[in-house]
Amino acid sequence: MLDRLEVLLRNRKVIIGLAIWVVLCLVFIGLAGNPEVSIPLLTVLSVPVGLSFLVLGVVLYFFPSLVARHRKKKNIMSIFALNLCLGWTFIGWVACLVWALMED
Repeated sequence: MLDRLEVLLRNRKVIIGLAIWVVLCLVFIGLAGNPEVSIPLLTVLSVPVGLSFLVLGVVLYFFPSLVARHRKKKNIMSIFALNLCLGWTFIGWVACLVWALMED
């Protein structure tokens, strides 16, 4: 998966698209706090922006497990279980990441 990500990041169109999407998300966040903006605009934008943040959050939460999978760790299920149970704590997430990056 990380190889695919590296290939995608080398592509300028993908980087430009991601940059535009980040700007749109930031504009949406700014518009959400403005009472003068019409409600239909916020409703239309809230679904894709919300889904983007949800996907990004899940990917970041399980990043140690993805690293372990990419590195073909022997104990990937243990790393995943620890990540699932304690990943919400910063210490648990960092412990999973360190474990995923260690040599077998």
